[in-house]
Formats: sequence, structure tokens, C-alpha cells
Amino acid sequence: MPSFYQALDLFCLPSSCEGFPLSPLEAQACNIPVVVTDVGAAKETLCPMSGIATKSKRVFSLLKALEQALATKHRFSPRDFVVANNDVRSMSQAYRQLTIKA
Repeated sequence: MPSFYQALDLFCLPSSCEGFPLSPLEAQACNIPVVVTDVGAAKETLCPMSGIATKSKRVFSLLKALEQALATKHRFSPRDFVVANNDVRSMSQAYRQLTIKA
């Protein structure tokens, strides 16, 4: 999958229903900016410096977000956000700490 994501200029997840999608995290881990529709927890997967959330089922809102994302020159790495906030090892350690305290 890394070669797929790295071939993209932008990743878009135009869902009308989601839980906590992993594909935006995967794309950002490959340094690809992301646009998602604001459904479920999709917005929580976004790097605040490069990701854009837009309204679901609003075509022109999505179009505007895509155009904005493509026109923006990013000076930072969405990968840094993923590593700092969504690393599975850190999450596992945090869960272990919860069970120790309980």
C-alpha cells in the first residue's frame, strides 16, 4: 500500500458513513495530504496542519476542499502527526497503563 499512497498527490475519503477510518492515517503516514468528509471519527484522523474535513453529501463543499488542498504548499509532514498521535505501539502502551491502574 505505501507505493499506492505515494503515487497520489492527495487522498480523499468522501464517505457518508464511517467509524474511525484507517485509510486517511495510512495516506498521511506516506506524507500525502488528506481530505475527508466530516462523518464518524474521520475528522479525528486528520493532521491539523494539512488535513481538511468537509461536509458530507455536499458536492460543492467537497470540490472546494479538494481544490484548496491541491493548491496548498505544505511545509510540514502529515507523517509526523500520525507517528506522534496514532502509533500502535504508543496506543498499546496507553492501554496497558490503564489496566495497571485499574
